[in-house]
Amino acid sequence: MQNLAKSNVDFRLKSRREDAEKLRRAFDGRTQDEIAKKGSRALGVSPRTIINWMQLESDMPSWAVKAVGLYLAGVERFARRIEGYR
Repeated sequence: MQNLAKSNVDFRLKSRREDAEKLRRAFDGRTQDEIAKKGSRALGVSPRTIINWMQLESDMPSWAVKAVGLYLAGVERFARRIEGYR
């Protein structure tokens, strides 16, 4: 029988990694602090909260995951339009 507690931990860690990568893509910066400053302004949370999410210390709430995902989708859609006009 599968250990459900272990699979839940694995799922949460994978989810946190994916969310951290989305933050890095959305709020490009050379350092973690630069990303945290940009992310905190956009999402209305403290830079420390962004750092905690990037360091996999805590889960991003669903509203933040959705906001970052929608932002990235809009950027990608805009980039495709620009590429189409070449």
